[in-house]
Amino acid sequence: MKIDSVGEALLDEAKREAEGIVRRAQLETNDAIKMEKERLAKRREEELAAYEHTVAKMMEERIAAARLDAKKEVQRVQDAVASEVISTLLEKLVELRKSKTGYKTVLASFYKSAAYELKESGIGGGLEIECAKEDVAIVKGIMAKGDSVKANANINGGIIVKSKKGGVMVDMTFATVVRDRESEVKARVYKKLFR
Repeated sequence: MKIDSVGEALLDEAKREAEGIVRRAQLETNDAIKMEKERLAKRREEELAAYEHTVAKMMEERIAAARLDAKKEVQRVQDAVASEVISTLLEKLVELRKSKTGYKTVLASFYKSAAYELKESGIGGGLEIECAKEDVAIVKGIMAKGDSVKANANINGGIIVKSKKGGVMVDMTFATVVRDRESEVKARVYKKLFR
């Protein structure tokens, strides 16, 4: 019987050792599973944070692009309004031709300005003035002796003053005056309407 009890004692001890090994293995397994879950959770959080960062960056880029498109559209509309104002200004100047006294005053001012500019450039002598056919009589009334006038079908208001010696010309047509002052007119329009 002693062998039986020694065998049983060895068997019990083996069972206890086996149970201990199983418990340690379960604890190690549980620890390993817990660590893996924590690692995966951390990785998921990092991936989620990276995804959120990417989405936020994409949204910022889209918002920036939308703002740029909006600014371009606003600028396009502002330019269209300014161009319309310039167009209207040119039409008003052309309508000024109907008021013979007001128009004569404008032409006289243009003539004096052009003559002064040519004189300041050292160009003396007579001047040749080009104007619309309808304006020839008005120009004859404002030009100096020795100057000449001729009709130009391409002029729709205003005058072109040239030196009879050639080479120098001052364009005071409405189209040129408005074009030369376009940036100034646009600046005023922007200031009055959009600022």
